[in-house]
Amino acid sequence: MPFMGDRSQCRQITGSAFASNLFVSAKACSWIKGAEHVVRYKAPGRDITKAFCRTCGSGLPYVSDDGARVPIPAGALKDDPRIETRYRIFEAERPDWSTDLGSVDAFEAFPE
Repeated sequence: MPFMGDRSQCRQITGSAFASNLFVSAKACSWIKGAEHVVRYKAPGRDITKAFCRTCGSGLPYVSDDGARVPIPAGALKDDPRIETRYRIFEAERPDWSTDLGSVDAFEAFPE
């Protein structure tokens, strides 16, 4: 499979059409425990970073390169965040196959 190019960083880092993240000030959060299990991968020459647990592989928060904010993978939270969607970013990267998902059949589990 050929490299996806510069317009696909969400797909490349997540293996999906998009990433759902919350962004907080780096001053507003800190690790309570387990920081030694965090592994961070930064793609050379690109604005792509992935932090994950070296034990279970779950996506984890990390401090941005400028030290100002912490992207938190929404799926890594134990409970649903009590916030509303504010905006979508990197819209130019959205693949055509993900633009009309509301019109396709939906299932509670794998379809039979």
